[in-house]
Amino acid sequence: MKKVRTSRFLAVVMAVLMMSVAVFALAACEKESDVNTDTPVAGDDTDITMGTTKVDIYNTDVKLLYVPIGDAGPAFEMARYAIEDTLKFLPNVTVDIKPAEYDPTKQADIITDAIGQGYQGIFFEAMDPIVSQGPIEKAEAAGIPVITVNLNSQAVHTLFIQGNDYKSGYQAGEILGAAIDGKGNALTLNAPAAQAATSQMIPGFQDALKDNYPDITFLEDFPCEGWQSSEAANNMKSALTKYDKIDIVYAASDDLADGAINAIKEAGRENEIKVYGSMGYPQALQRIKDGTQFGSYFADGYSQFQVVVYQMLYYVQNGLNATVLGYTDTPTLDMPTTPITKDGNLAGSVSVDQVIENSRWKVVMPDAFK
Repeated sequence: MKKVRTSRFLAVVMAVLMMSVAVFALAACEKESDVNTDTPVAGDDTDITMGTTKVDIYNTDVKLLYVPIGDAGPAFEMARYAIEDTLKFLPNVTVDIKPAEYDPTKQADIITDAIGQGYQGIFFEAMDPIVSQGPIEKAEAAGIPVITVNLNSQAVHTLFIQGNDYKSGYQAGEILGAAIDGKGNALTLNAPAAQAATSQMIPGFQDALKDNYPDITFLEDFPCEGWQSSEAANNMKSALTKYDKIDIVYAASDDLADGAINAIKEAGRENEIKVYGSMGYPQALQRIKDGTQFGSYFADGYSQFQVVVYQMLYYVQNGLNATVLGYTDTPTLDMPTTPITKDGNLAGSVSVDQVIENSRWKVVMPDAFK
């Protein structure tokens, strides 16, 4: 049985790189509908699915920009490792990394300033869907493809690549519901209010309870500004004061789960409440292994950012972006989800030991598991 589960886990991880084929096909379909057969073709190397400005990505210098939320924490470390590892095979491609220092306005300014600096592609996690709208629209209008990762924007842009928020939330609801035999009280620690519309983890969790566990009472949803562990801890403290009985807590990130766990432990109620997080960061994996966190889901950040880089180079190579393709909505590429529990025996989850063994966290942050 262990070999079967391990193979399934590896198959899910390896499948990520194949998913971009769907986006290629989408790009072709979007553009095909706008073809004017009377328009002269601008050279033998231009066809109806491609833009007029192409780049030989193997023999020409390519300059890309990544604007992460910040430059600390496991998510950034994995993204940086994936980018650097990918570029070993593409020595003519440069990715500049300019952290936004957790400031959505600064992030917007960095992107706006980059438009005239020779960047051929921009990718980032949109901290604020509204603040990011103007800079993205300017970049796309200037012919620069923009890819958002995990956190989306209101602006129409070339691609949004996310962990499958809704599915991961639904899986969390199935797992936590089964863990308490379908009876008890639940609450959630959500994304910041500005991002709640584009983050579908909590709706997925709530739907799982409605569909499968009608005897579980949903108590309250708490937005956590800035995705901060301290914000989650404060919300959890309020909930512990407000509600006498809480059985399960679903957090929209492992940082939020960490804050909840700290508050619960401080109140001496750690044996009463099961906490499930999101993303499968090393610290969370260790907490699951130790039994202080009930579960999470594995987001393969390495494969995700490999897809980001290769997908961006596809657009650059063929002169494509949202404007050229005529998009009226941003296409979305969902990454696979892998739910994690300690033993891997609930609702299709895999064991935490399998994730630690097969992921790249042991390479990127080896001290996390000592």
